[in-house]
Amino acid sequence: MPNRDNTQCMQRYQKVLRPGIRKGNWSREEDETLLRCVAQFGEHDWDTVAKYIPGRSNSKCRERYTNYIGPNVRKGNWTPEEDNMILQLQAQWKNKWAAIAKVGMGRACEAGAEQRAHGERREESTQDADEAEAA
Repeated sequence: MPNRDNTQCMQRYQKVLRPGIRKGNWSREEDETLLRCVAQFGEHDWDTVAKYIPGRSNSKCRERYTNYIGPNVRKGNWTPEEDNMILQLQAQWKNKWAAIAKVGMGRACEAGAEQRAHGERREESTQDADEAEAA
């Protein structure tokens, strides 16, 4: 295949073209199987875990567990302290979301921190515009 090396071809097949690959939302049954397998095999044997969830790769299993359903994923409303920490870290480190997420807020997904910071800025912009109109 011109302009493609063997690794690119292999990854394209394994992650996109392989029959049986499942994309999209995870079912409740898949989540339950994932939790059972992680309890049985641990948080480091993703190849084995993925064998029990047809169509899901080891990296997708790890990502789902780590960012969405694992016990260390904090869900629910964001606290004012978390908001302040995100704003301070974003001002200091700019958009290095992976580094910000590692600070230890207990929120596993750095996208959540990024979305939260962008939402705060949009709220401030709206408030500024409202105040300007009122003046």
